[in-house]
Amino acid sequence: MDSMRDATERKPGDAWRVCVICGKGFWGNPAGKYCCAECREIGNKEHAKEQRARASKEERVCPICGKKFKCSEYSVRMFCSRLCKDKAHRKKTLDELAEGTFNDWIKGKGESVPKIEEFKGDRIAAINEYARSQHKTYGEIQAERMLEKMKREKEQ
Repeated sequence: MDSMRDATERKPGDAWRVCVICGKGFWGNPAGKYCCAECREIGNKEHAKEQRARASKEERVCPICGKKFKCSEYSVRMFCSRLCKDKAHRKKTLDELAEGTFNDWIKGKGESVPKIEEFKGDRIAAINEYARSQHKTYGEIQAERMLEKMKREKEQ
């Protein structure tokens, strides 16, 4: 059902208006712009298109590959692509491991730490081996770590 009134209907306080889309005259709210739902839909689409074109674009540089990319100034986007985002995540995980946070986390659980030397310095393989020893996946171990980290941050 169309929520707009018929062009011939008139209520107290209405004014004679001209539709900004089709130019047809109608009685309506003094601030009204459209004569019918179809014109209102067209007007809303045009307005949205104008807003997107007007949205300020910010040029950023991807910290992984150095490529420039554009995004909204309010966007939290940091990387030019999903590939670079994944590379950054892997690098962060390796950096955490190099700092020993994973080993500290395992020791805090009272478990034995897999010897990295056995895996020729491959910390992901060490985490994987630990996960297998706990009958879990690598992802489950990482999820547990993240949940515990979030709980600690919440407590502080």
